Amino acid sequence: MADFRGPSEHDLIDCFLTTRTEQAFSDLFAVFYPQIVRYFSFRGFMNELAEEMAQDVLVAVFRKGSTIRDRSLFRPWLFKVAQNTMRQHLRRSRNDPNLRSLEDTALLEKVDKLPENDGFLDMISVLSEDERQVMILRYIDGLSYDEIASVLDLPMGTVKWKIFNGKSRIGAHLRQNQPEHA
Repeated sequence: MADFRGPSEHDLIDCFLTTRTEQAFSDLFAVFYPQIVRYFSFRGFMNELAEEMAQDVLVAVFRKGSTIRDRSLFRPWLFKVAQNTMRQHLRRSRNDPNLRSLEDTALLEKVDKLPENDGFLDMISVLSEDERQVMILRYIDGLSYDEIASVLDLPMGTVKWKIFNGKSRIGAHLRQNQPEHA
């Protein structure tokens, strides 16, 4: 049976960074756009704004992709651009009363209604904000430990500890709140 999966993420990244053609970017866009939309959606942005912000991220990738020296760092760089885009949007919305009122009525939705949540946010609610961020990057966004360390500018050991400690705390919390069997 033939394999029809197509090129891997690595191949698409390599092609884009090598050729910088519109077709290479279009192929890259098709793979990463849904991931970046999910990144914003899972952090509470409504779909339309998540899509707009994902487009902004990928336009930045198109413009600044030539600055990537180490191709293995592309994914962490991409998520760092997404993180910076989100921070910039939140900073602008805090300072602009027109954006603030829009945010109050339409920007944020209840994250626990998202289909990919499946109770994950309830489980990580016992963690600190920075621990939750590491867990979301790992288990929702699918980043490797190396990629998380790069996105958050943390040492690898800190990322490993936060994930290990987070899992331990979640496990202890779940055991503590487990109903007793009769």
